[in-house]
Amino acid sequence: MSHALSLRAHRGLRRSLPLIFALLLSGLSACGPSVRWHFDPRSAESQVRREPALRMVYFRNWYSVECTRFEDDVLRDAAVVEALRGVVCVMLSYDFDRPLAEEWGVTAAPGAALVDTGGRAVSSITGGVSRDEFLRWLESALQIGRAALEPPAATPVAPPPPPDRVP
Repeated sequence: MSHALSLRAHRGLRRSLPLIFALLLSGLSACGPSVRWHFDPRSAESQVRREPALRMVYFRNWYSVECTRFEDDVLRDAAVVEALRGVVCVMLSYDFDRPLAEEWGVTAAPGAALVDTGGRAVSSITGGVSRDEFLRWLESALQIGRAALEPPAATPVAPPPPPDRVP
């Protein structure tokens, strides 16, 4: 590349930088809220060991339009993202992880299971459900799962009965 050509390319790039930054910023603002996903169950497991938390395991197929629609319409919704705060979220392939999906009650993609720290499914949901249906399921599953995480309340011990008074 000749020196004159590289200067012209450099000036052209310099003039394009404001446009590039504007496009990047507009793209970032369109992203909106999103769930922080683990794509490897081992990394999610190690996080749960460090700080006990429920896991929401989402099963999808890369070729499924229904999965993509569910992700766009439901899993990127601000209320869903907020409801999943504090939950370790894992995204797995239904095709490759089908035995695990079926063990947790997910029979098709898209599907999700809420899993406790012991690896047991608290609840599962299958199919491209609406945002409201998903939030209702999630709220119910989280209540059950969080109750299981909390240690049982200590049963208060009744004080001994007063001694009988003898006249």
